[in-house]
Amino acid sequence: MAKTQKNKDLITEHLTPEQNKEALDNLKQLQDGQIAKVPFDAIINVPISGAFKVCLEETLLYVLADFSPEGMLQTLHRIKTNFEGMKPGDLTLHDKAVWTLLTLINECNYRAADQKKTAIYEDPEAKELVADLINGAPGSVSEILKETDKIREEKFKEKEPKKEESNEDSNQ
Repeated sequence: MAKTQKNKDLITEHLTPEQNKEALDNLKQLQDGQIAKVPFDAIINVPISGAFKVCLEETLLYVLADFSPEGMLQTLHRIKTNFEGMKPGDLTLHDKAVWTLLTLINECNYRAADQKKTAIYEDPEAKELVADLINGAPGSVSEILKETDKIREEKFKEKEPKKEESNEDSNQ
């Protein structure tokens, strides 16, 4: 019974436009030199759509595309072992970025399952790359590497200078 009440407390609705305006008005009342910050130990309930979760997964793949395969494995191992034996100053921004995204994705998965908001699909081509990676499924790292290679290629294409087309007549 307590679990049901706890879950109801965690389910949040999107803010109405009036609630958004009220929150902004409250922030405007801060005095000079004051800021509003969320304390480290605060738990914030944020409704997240399935579409946003997919964007988180795509962002994770985009971040991982900058890693070498060895670097990716090293970061994933650090995360899996909860950064055991590491000093806070030894963590890289890449480690923190991957950990942050994986944590958000994992929390979305747990909450969706707990709230019975998951769906079962029968598609042999469908891949849950990030979920497989989190759960340590065999072959998941090689599948992630394939996806990050694709993203790396797209990033490279974005950086290539575009060829300028000439308006000159080639017959001259």
